[in-house]
Amino acid sequence: MAKAPPPIVPAPRNVDQLIALNLSAVALLASFGPQVLAAYPRLLAQDRQDAKRRIKANTVTQLIGGLRVQYDRAFGNHENTAENFLSKLSEEMVTYNLTQWQRNLAVSAKDAGLSKRAQAFAISLEPGIPRALSSSWTKTQLNLIKKNGSESIVGKFYTPPIPTEHFDRLEKLVQNSVHSGLRVEELQKELMQLDGVSKRRAEVIARDQTGKYNGKMTEIRHESIGVKSYTWRTTGDERVRPQHRARDGKSFAYAKPPTDGPPGQAVQCRCWADPDLEAALKAFEKNVVPA
Repeated sequence: MAKAPPPIVPAPRNVDQLIALNLSAVALLASFGPQVLAAYPRLLAQDRQDAKRRIKANTVTQLIGGLRVQYDRAFGNHENTAENFLSKLSEEMVTYNLTQWQRNLAVSAKDAGLSKRAQAFAISLEPGIPRALSSSWTKTQLNLIKKNGSESIVGKFYTPPIPTEHFDRLEKLVQNSVHSGLRVEELQKELMQLDGVSKRRAEVIARDQTGKYNGKMTEIRHESIGVKSYTWRTTGDERVRPQHRARDGKSFAYAKPPTDGPPGQAVQCRCWADPDLEAALKAFEKNVVPA
């Protein structure tokens, strides 16, 4: 019986590259802090003058709206560079995934008892990653650091853009600070904490998005040699979601994934698909390998 191949995971270098790009967006967002602090005394003064406290909602919204416009302009100066960077990163991830796939396939084909001809033929195949998938991934990553407006439609696996979350949180923070009469020094500390939240979120998004992309590529390569099903595997630690722990060791068809998707689809999911390679490879040799 063929041994289960180790899971294919993104190269640490690629994860770090996307983290660095996301953090550059957070640094740009954090650069607006001094403007908020400079405008804050005026907001407090207006609050004291308005006994019914009705003026601040529009005033704060206008302030943050102006910062959103500034972000758009500043990001626009670097958008082409970011897009080119992401396109290159996508290509690197495709190449790395293929290298790891061929390594695993060589071991699995040998363990499954395939002939040398079948082993060589299987490894020589290069399942192409659709250009549409690569383009979609690149566009998604660009939007995650570009968009700063509210999204009217939230999909099943929607991830809010980093600027959207940051500005939304910033507006609520300033609004609450004005109403509670927070001192400027206290607001400054709150802004630093907000920047920290955005940094952690940026890192989570990078790990999540590289994992999703890598998992989809692996699924495509599995299906290219006839793998129809997989066994759900978890890392086995306390961080595994209860519903995912319940799936550990159970078989699923790629065509009929669970409600939250195959392994690695849910945010920060570290589970992986253990493919039914032995059956697929034997059928592969019988039906596909040339004589």
